[in-house]
Amino acid sequence: MEFQMRNQAFEVFHEVCLQGEHTDVTIKVQERDFKAHKIILCGCSPFFRMLFSTQWSRTEDSFSFQEISSDIMSLIIDFAYARPISITEDNVFELLVMADQFLISGLVETCCRFLEENLSPINCLSTLVFSKKFYSCSKIQHIAKLYVLQHFDEIIKVSQEFLEVPLDVLVEMFGQDELNVKEEETVFEAIIHWIEHLPEQRKNHIAELISKVRLCRISPEYFINKVKIHTFISENQECSNIIVHAMMTLLDNHDGPAVIDYDLINQLSRPRLPSVILLAIGGWSIGSPTNAIEAYDTRVNCWVNVTQEEEPPRAYHGAATLNGCVYCV
Repeated sequence: MEFQMRNQAFEVFHEVCLQGEHTDVTIKVQERDFKAHKIILCGCSPFFRMLFSTQWSRTEDSFSFQEISSDIMSLIIDFAYARPISITEDNVFELLVMADQFLISGLVETCCRFLEENLSPINCLSTLVFSKKFYSCSKIQHIAKLYVLQHFDEIIKVSQEFLEVPLDVLVEMFGQDELNVKEEETVFEAIIHWIEHLPEQRKNHIAELISKVRLCRISPEYFINKVKIHTFISENQECSNIIVHAMMTLLDNHDGPAVIDYDLINQLSRPRLPSVILLAIGGWSIGSPTNAIEAYDTRVNCWVNVTQEEEPPRAYHGAATLNGCVYCV
């Protein structure tokens, strides 16, 4: 009953607003005037409550916002009056910017939910880059980041947005252990593709980017024939130390430089973490229980022994996961 009465009340508020009855404020946007009720706008936005407060300014009944389009202001006012609004891929970013500026938390959440529900390999990068600009979008930023990391192989094939991604976003993304790529060559080729889009402005960033590639996970043939001799790398002095350390590890050559940077070698050789694995835990081996634990990485079609020697042998058990941990009972 209470919910029904609330809906009926807002129906009346919206009707009298459209008819200009009992309105006490005019919002001027470009060449259009919106008549509204201050109390309704205050109810959805601390910004409007402060704007209309007589404690900070003289009482006014007209306010101008020329930086916002009339279509977006119409959506904001409809939202304030609890009317259904149409959010699309064409208007969601502009609407979210103004909702954040006007401190309309409910509309910010609605826009972020739309972005989450419509994430795809084509638009996820623009969503990630956009959301990093706003503190109020931290949740969708986290979701978009995970989506990009898990679907990078597909994104790089279909996304035109990749070529416009800022350097800092690429550096962070390529440095993540969770970046889900079947082959590290994909990361190298993506970097080259990004630089070639604007070579004069971007080629000086090659060392910072190439240091995030797990070069020691690349085949020696590809490294020698594609990476080492690439013009962007061979012409950049900062890349030489990275290339030497990668070659030492790839070729198992211990006659490398006098000073070996083991942190760099670890960075260049550390494998990426798979997004999904299959665990085979314990069971029977040669007639007795075993403590063996093996992990299957579906991405690279490979089994890895991850046995912890301190684990006791076990068989006839069950297993479950919770909050990133595996429990055997």
